[in-house]
Amino acid sequence: IYQSEMKRAFIQIATDVDMLVDSSKIDRVSFSQFARIDEIDRFITDSGLSAKAAESIRNLYDEFELLTV
Repeated sequence: IYQSEMKRAFIQIATDVDMLVDSSKIDRVSFSQFARIDEIDRFITDSGLSAKAAESIRNLYDEFELLTV
């Protein structure tokens, strides 16, 4: 929980927020949340993301990037 609190504090003072997420973490339930969807400016993940998940995320964010790993 301490990490989530620290991430929340960083987001509060940041001018831009980039979310870098391993694709294996997407569509998983977590017990902590540190940011709302509208607080993230750019979403970055690896190419292991399913096409359906990529489309959903692309619809939420103006800036979405898939990286080849």
